[in-house]
Amino acid sequence: MKLKITTEVSLNEPCVDFGFVTWLDVEVLQDEDDKRAGQGRVAIIHAGRLAALGTTAELKALFANRAIVEVHAANPVEAMRLLDEMPEIEKTSLFGTAVHAVLKGDRANAAMPALRQRLESSGMRVNSVGPVQPSLEDVFLEVVEKAG
Repeated sequence: MKLKITTEVSLNEPCVDFGFVTWLDVEVLQDEDDKRAGQGRVAIIHAGRLAALGTTAELKALFANRAIVEVHAANPVEAMRLLDEMPEIEKTSLFGTAVHAVLKGDRANAAMPALRQRLESSGMRVNSVGPVQPSLEDVFLEVVEKAG
């Protein structure tokens, strides 16, 4: 099998038919997420070792019992810090100009009003809070964190 390293990725055709492995870096994950749905398998390599392998649906199942809430606020870094202090939040990460907060359970709809209220009571201007599906970037961060 040949290794194809590229920064311009098109996965409209299955790579396996050509005997290629396409190497994606973190910056490409968000753009390629929707294109990969249902196409082949994705491997996540961390520190030179295979950390995860599966279809996008299989990899996103890592979040099966944990909801992800996306918060758009005036200061995402400060919003992340405030969210990290909340007991129902497992972890947070910046996702573009938003924050993804992984809840300790799967009840995003029940938690969202309280999260928003606590952020706003701390003086944070919150534009929106809503549930989102896990992205490949969320999966990558989860796998790398667990791999150590």
